[in-house]
Amino acid sequence: MKFQNLSVKRLFGRVAMELVLSMSGITIALFLVTKQIAVLLTGGTLLLCALVGIFVLT
Repeated sequence: MKFQNLSVKRLFGRVAMELVLSMSGITIALFLVTKQIAVLLTGGTLLLCALVGIFVLT
């Protein structure tokens, strides 16, 4: 991956996309195993908190 032409904003955007994909995948996998709505609510809340944290940093 070339870092010469990669701006900080674009780098944080890619980090945020990967964060959303990985956390959503983990949340859905845990929900399919447990079949509990609380897992979805907790995963969604943690995902929103992480996204707010990432975007506050940029």
